[in-house]
Amino acid sequence: MAQVNEANRKEIINRLRTVQGHLNGIEKMVIEGRECEDIMHQLTAIRAAVDKLTVKMAEHYLVSCHLAGMNEGENPEDAFRKAIQFILKLNR
Repeated sequence: MAQVNEANRKEIINRLRTVQGHLNGIEKMVIEGRECEDIMHQLTAIRAAVDKLTVKMAEHYLVSCHLAGMNEGENPEDAFRKAIQFILKLNR
């Protein structure tokens, strides 16, 4: 399978850093005794950031990794089914 290209790698790292920043912020909020509502807002932001990262990785998988497998002789119909099953499994 193909590796993550440089442009995608930078975007993925930026998204991971966003998640890390939110997590660090929540830790600080808990230590400071901040209101639960404020903390829950940050948790929602983390969920959104992780969802965006998941979509980006799924896009990369379908476009780069999966097409690389097809180029290596995998039957296109089988490759398509495999990709759909993988993406559906992510949503469970």
